[in-house]
Amino acid sequence: MTGERFFLHYAFPCAEDKYLAGKISFGDYQLLKRSVQIPGLSPDRELLARCFPTACQRFSTFTIREGLEPWSLSTVAEYWRHHHEGKEHCTVRLATIKVTGKIRDQDEVFLVDCDGQGIFVSNPLHYQLRPGDQVYIHWQVIVEKVESE
Repeated sequence: MTGERFFLHYAFPCAEDKYLAGKISFGDYQLLKRSVQIPGLSPDRELLARCFPTACQRFSTFTIREGLEPWSLSTVAEYWRHHHEGKEHCTVRLATIKVTGKIRDQDEVFLVDCDGQGIFVSNPLHYQLRPGDQVYIHWQVIVEKVESE
């Protein structure tokens, strides 16, 4: 996985709201969506900067300030997990899967424990998850599964 694709995993939960608010074009939204849905496809940095200007600017500032290699997986992870300055439900949080279930035939929903609070989240990236697994969530969306070491 590229750093750009990993960045998009974290940023994509905001994409639909940005499109509906007229902040990104339909064409750009479709490019982002394809980049998330097609394994191995990565968005280019210009698309990310155009669609997520604030996050990209903060990421750039972070990498310069910390002297980190831009767009490496570890740098992207460090930024989103510990330095993204979101507000309310736009923050990235670590959570533990408690319950999995289906609402309809294809929509699996997960109940996670996040700081002692139960939150229902979706899994659009289709991670294979079981109770006890740890995940990062952004906007009530699972954006990363924490792999056991």
